[in-house]
Amino acid sequence: MNEIRDPSREEFTEASSDASFGGGSEENTGRHIQVLLIEDDCAIRGMIENYLTQHGMQVVSAADRASATRHLSDEPSLIILDLQLGKDDGLDLLRAIRSRSDVPIIITTWSSSR
Repeated sequence: MNEIRDPSREEFTEASSDASFGGGSEENTGRHIQVLLIEDDCAIRGMIENYLTQHGMQVVSAADRASATRHLSDEPSLIILDLQLGKDDGLDLLRAIRSRSDVPIIITTWSSSR
């Protein structure tokens, strides 16, 4: 039986393996993932930071807009942004980041109303 190869799928697989988000290391990929984690809840921030660090990523944490803005010049590979940042508005911060960068952003939030 002949194998049918899909070139578009191969490109996706190759590009995905370069990023190595799932647990690869800098030695395997030649790249280091730096994540800017913007979360005001210290317990959640610690949990996410521990997980990402265990999976080979460098994590820089910020608890508020001022701290996050200082770390943007580090040019992170990815930003994880909590929309509910206490007194700061996460959407305003998202707009500010997007106005100067196209870095991938994962948005997190929670609601106690269940």
